Amino acid sequence: GGIRLMIAIPFKISRSCSSSNEGEQVEPIFVQGRSVEFNEKLLQLCKLRDSLCSSIIVPCDGRETDVDQKLYESWKSYYAALGEFQQCFFSSSEDTCDIPNLKLMWDNSFDSGHETHSDLSSERTCVLFTLAALQSRLAMLYPTDSNGLTKASEHYNLAAGIIDLLLQQPQKAVHYIDTCRDNLEFMQHLMLAQSQACKFFTAKNMSQSPIHCLLATFSMGCAELYQKALSYLQSTSTPLSQKIKMGAQWENYINAKHFEWLAIAEYHKGVDLKESAVSEQNVDSYGVAFAWISAAKEHMAQALLRAQQCQDNAMFQIEGLENIHPSICQVWEEMAHQKEDSSGKFFEAPWPSKLDTIVARVLSKAAVEDELESYSIQRMIQQATELVEQLDCDARTTLPRLNLPQGISSTHSLEDLWHELKELQESNGILQLRKRLLELSAVAEFARERATQLRELLDADLQLDRDFRQRHPLFNEKKVEDLQVPIRNDLKRCSTKLEESNGVDAANLKMLDMLQNENDPKFVMLNMSNMSRQQFEKLVPNEGQVFDFDTSHLEYLLTELSILIGKRDEILSNMRKSSSNPAIKDMFEEIKVSSKQQQPLLHSIILENARFVEAQNSATIRWKTSLAEGLKAVKKATAQVEEGHTFYNKILPLITDIHQRASDVSAEMIGVRCDFEEIESAKERLIEDAKVAAQLDMEEKKLRNTNGLDSISANSNLSGLSSHRPYNNSRVPGVCEVSHHEPRPTIVKDEDVALLVDMNFSPDQVVKALARHDNNIQHALDDLLQGIN
Repeated sequence: GGIRLMIAIPFKISRSCSSSNEGEQVEPIFVQGRSVEFNEKLLQLCKLRDSLCSSIIVPCDGRETDVDQKLYESWKSYYAALGEFQQCFFSSSEDTCDIPNLKLMWDNSFDSGHETHSDLSSERTCVLFTLAALQSRLAMLYPTDSNGLTKASEHYNLAAGIIDLLLQQPQKAVHYIDTCRDNLEFMQHLMLAQSQACKFFTAKNMSQSPIHCLLATFSMGCAELYQKALSYLQSTSTPLSQKIKMGAQWENYINAKHFEWLAIAEYHKGVDLKESAVSEQNVDSYGVAFAWISAAKEHMAQALLRAQQCQDNAMFQIEGLENIHPSICQVWEEMAHQKEDSSGKFFEAPWPSKLDTIVARVLSKAAVEDELESYSIQRMIQQATELVEQLDCDARTTLPRLNLPQGISSTHSLEDLWHELKELQESNGILQLRKRLLELSAVAEFARERATQLRELLDADLQLDRDFRQRHPLFNEKKVEDLQVPIRNDLKRCSTKLEESNGVDAANLKMLDMLQNENDPKFVMLNMSNMSRQQFEKLVPNEGQVFDFDTSHLEYLLTELSILIGKRDEILSNMRKSSSNPAIKDMFEEIKVSSKQQQPLLHSIILENARFVEAQNSATIRWKTSLAEGLKAVKKATAQVEEGHTFYNKILPLITDIHQRASDVSAEMIGVRCDFEEIESAKERLIEDAKVAAQLDMEEKKLRNTNGLDSISANSNLSGLSSHRPYNNSRVPGVCEVSHHEPRPTIVKDEDVALLVDMNFSPDQVVKALARHDNNIQHALDDLLQGIN
């Protein structure tokens, strides 16, 4: 068994919506005066629907599917959008929400027909049907462990709850097969039966030894639910099974499942009674148990027969019955052999009617509505977030264009400006700033050069390693590319920081150029040293104009804007924390009111700032503003320079450390490659020497063979001449020469063994070869190369 052996509700397939007159603007009588808003929202609704039309792919076998939670949430959002649209433009007392010229098309799931309507209530009905089908699909995606079965059962209960909402809706004048009452009742009981089955499997996984009485209760509930589903297929004068697609297969499938679960219930009930009868030695109870097992055997046979009738369609295949049936038959045969003739009368044992076997429940209407409205709440929060972000963006882009902070702060008095200028001159601030800017520029250039050199070093080492490996395929040491990974990662982080600092460094260089520019009067004045108060006052233009502008109203408007933005952010934060739907709606309305207040406030700020700028448009004010800007720029540049020095004081040691690590890796690999080349060269020399020695040995053998043939020929001639001579008298007849000296063992030199072992010969072979040739390393190597043992 398992979740994947269950079946899901077939999908209704939605088609793109259309209008009878494309491009025609609709203005129903109930929204006169709001036609623009109506058509805009209707267009958004249609676009959302069209985006979902291709989102459902019907699987070919009815079981495996790629449906996920995200698709379900998307359809929930469309359902919520339909509800919002109806609340906005239709009264709650209306049963229909018809929109002229709109065509919403759906293909039926239980027959080959389709339905087309322009009523939003009918559209919500179709969407609810789709949500129930999606819930049944989601249930099939879970594994068959206890947690997965629990989740699947919840999905089936929710699907049954959504169908219950459809059953509570008033029936339409035009009936479609998908949403007719018999079909909805049939699907609801099918979902409940599969939820009950999940609970059966959960109970079965609870313990290693089955609790037969509990399993019998759950399985009997499944059988009853399948029986009710079957009754709706076979009800009325024209049964539903004759109206829907594959009606005969549906009927055979539900019938088979009914008999399957009935047999399982009777089996577990019989086994439970059998165990009790054996322990109590009760013959009558044993007979009742045998009656239950016999009924289970008969019903499982009927389930197998009906399951075979739906094997042609993969959607209705029932697996596992062939494993259950032998188990039932085995128990039946054991009990049949063990029963005695005097065991008593085998009588029918009806299921106790007082026992409530169904534990699967339709999710309550309130729970289903909360589930469906949860996306509506999330959607309101999302819309509020987007609205707040848009309003904040409008404020951020409008205020900088007005240059408000600088405009208001430019009303410095001459006394304040003089004290700031005098403090700057006494601290020699401009000279120090130029010096620090030059130092910072040099340090920044040095850091970038070091990073570039380090990158080139790494690339050169990498290329050198690749070339070496091409020349020496047997070189199998760790690759430089792998050794450089942490080094390159650290270098990349440093390079990213250097790139981020490019903008600040460019601004610092620009400031250095401005400080050295003699054409900019404000910086020329700042470069002057030992300026007296009289000299300062003489530089001030005097046009007899007095700048007298009350900035309190402008400051008030800015404060109001700040309060409005802060309050809006607080409302949005409370919306995200709240779980009450009415409260969230009220807060969303407050944010909408706030959005209507912001635009007039920004407009007032713009007008007041224009009056402020016009009032300060005089030579004296321009001069004061210019000096204030210069002093402010110097302060900002001084702070940036110190930050820059702090930054490079941190980044340069990092680059130096990375450079050292790269150099260490480079030096290490150079040593490894040199050692490898020396070993290879030694091996090549030994092999060459061995070849030369072997050649010399061959020539020596040839020479010996030649000399040996000549001596044999000479001896044969002499033997012919002296055959009659007596035997050498140095020999005593009857006496044999015996040597009492044993051959001395050859002592092998360790250094010779080590040299040949380094050439990949085994130590045993090396020792034998050296001993055989009395430590002659060339002859031993020749034997080893020729494979002589």
